[in-house]
Amino acid sequence: MESEMKTVVITGSTRGIGLGLAREF
Repeated sequence: MESEMKTVVITGSTRGIGLGLAREF
C-alpha cells in the first residue's frame, strides 16, 4: 500500500509541476 501511495503522490506532484510550467508559459 505504501508503494502505491508514493506513486500517487509522485504522479500528483508531477501534474502540479506540469500545470505550473503551463501557467508560466
